[in-house]
This record gives sequence, C-alpha cells and structure tokens, in this order.
Amino acid sequence: CGPATWLLEVATEYKKSKFTGVDIKPTYPIDTKPCNVEFVQTEELTRLPFDDNTFDYVFCRAMMFAFKITDWEIAIKEICRVCKVGGYVEFMEKDIVIENEREFTKKLRFRLIEELVKKNVEPIISPKIKDYINKTNQFTSIKHEQKTVTIGGADRLSKEYKELFTWGAKNLKEAMKKS
Repeated sequence: CGPATWLLEVATEYKKSKFTGVDIKPTYPIDTKPCNVEFVQTEELTRLPFDDNTFDYVFCRAMMFAFKITDWEIAIKEICRVCKVGGYVEFMEKDIVIENEREFTKKLRFRLIEELVKKNVEPIISPKIKDYINKTNQFTSIKHEQKTVTIGGADRLSKEYKELFTWGAKNLKEAMKKS
C-alpha cells in the first residue's frame, strides 16, 4: 500500500467499510489512520496472511517494479484467493511505453528496460494480468482497459501520474541499489 494515500482517502469517504493495506515495509502512517483502516506488514508472497474469501474488493496498484516475472502469477493467485466469491479485483499498472519520445528519452527507456529484464522484472505487465487472473478460474467476467496518460500535464490525472511516476522511480532506484 506504500504511503497509503488512496487507502486513507477511501477510508475517510466510506466510514462504514473496513480497509486493509498490505506492504512489505511500514511506509504507511500508523499514528494518523482512521479507525476503519488496518495495516498488515508481510514479505510472504506465496501465502497472504488472510483466509480465503476475506475481501469484497482487492485493489493492487504500481507493483510493476515490486514483482519479478515469476512472482506475478503467484501474487495474482493469492490476491484472487483472498477475494470473496462475487467480489472484485482491480489492478492498475503502468507500462514503460512512451509516445513521441526524443532520442535521450528513448536511450534512457531502453537502458531502464534492459536493467529491468536483467533483474527479471517485466517492463510491460498490464496485458499479462488478465491471463494470470484467467488461470485462477475464479472470475467469469474480466475487463481489461488500457489508457494513455500524459505525465506532468495540466489536468489532475496527469499531475497524479507524475507524482506516482516520481515515487516509483525513487523506489526503483532504491530497489536496484539493493540487488
């Protein structure tokens, strides 16, 4: 759940619902959380610390750099396992695709992709998520939607993606230092 910004926003808006954030590090605000929010710290990818059919809705975002290629199928299977029958799972991932890029950006992107591949990280994961969900045989209806977003434009979404992209780049830099 990272810094839990989205989680805290929806928990504040939907006070009668219960929200659980999961992360490997405690980067979330423990002292200032609403009473309907719980944070769980785990490094266990093969078995999330929840019973089957625990959640009505599971939201997973910006995990592209967190999982190796081989982790995705395991993680999605676990996410689907903890979702209730008739519940919803939503993934929001960004792929490293840049339109109208100039030469410097192109070189930088290729270098990043090269480094990610060396580390077994899939630079374009979103088209594969649907297949991984299908393999679980838990969902009869799967919708895949692709959107192009300008990073750093004047609209709200562009600004949010710039912030998310900057946060992701910072975390990627730290992760690459460790491995």
